[in-house]
Amino acid sequence: MERKQNEQLLKEHIMAIHHSHPFYGYPRVTIALKKEGFHINHKRVCRLMKEMNIQSIIRKKRRYFGRQASVVHPNRLNLGI
Repeated sequence: MERKQNEQLLKEHIMAIHHSHPFYGYPRVTIALKKEGFHINHKRVCRLMKEMNIQSIIRKKRRYFGRQASVVHPNRLNLGI
C-alpha cells in the first residue's frame, strides 16, 4: 500500500515536470526529481513514464542561427607571392 502511494506521488511530480519542461526525457526528469529530493533510479522513472504514456517532444533542428549569409570580404592586402 505504501509503495502505491509513493508511486502516485512520483507520478504527480513527473507530470508536473513534464508540463513545465515537455522537452525532457527520462534522464533529465530523473535529474529534476533528484534536485527535488527524491532518491530514484532512472529505470524506475522510465517505467513510470511509459505507464503514463509520457514522451518527450523532439525539438526542431535548426540548420543555421541567423537569416543573413556569411560575408566574405575582398583581399585588400593583395599579397601575391
